Amino acid sequence: WINPADVATAVDNAFSSLYFSKVAYELEPIDNEKTADNIRLLIRVTEKEGGLLRVGLNYNTYFKSSIIINATFRNMLIDGSKLSLNLGLGDNPKVLASYFKNNGAKPGFGIDFEGQNLDFYLYRGAHKTTTIDYTGISFRVFTQSIFKNSFAIGGGFEYEFVNLKPLVGDALYEKES
Repeated sequence: WINPADVATAVDNAFSSLYFSKVAYELEPIDNEKTADNIRLLIRVTEKEGGLLRVGLNYNTYFKSSIIINATFRNMLIDGSKLSLNLGLGDNPKVLASYFKNNGAKPGFGIDFEGQNLDFYLYRGAHKTTTIDYTGISFRVFTQSIFKNSFAIGGGFEYEFVNLKPLVGDALYEKES
């Protein structure tokens, strides 16, 4: 047995997952002597196709200004997967590429690649003494299970490479990795 409020909640959850462009349901009587008082619940969905492109602007005092471009594609290579590409163009460029295969409660898998380059500064009192070029690259492989669309548990491995190179000043005597 299921009540109408539970059906409405389930339909709302399916639609809000952003995997579908349409989610509808109907009740159909079952024409059978044994099940005269029963009905069948039919749920019809239309899966989203193509991708999504977003553009935004960002400004903060640490990373300065940038244009952020995001492209998201569903069901690339494998059904139930999501490929997301983020590019930050500006004073401090940044890239993030992520691919995740969602299996719900069964463990899914994902990979991420992230890279960024920026200058940061060291101060002595109020005086800027050093400018350091920071380049960071990381690669992650992980697995994750999602429960009831609200909770996730998982784990993985990350490789991270950071390169620090002084451009002005003497805080670092040579290139450090």
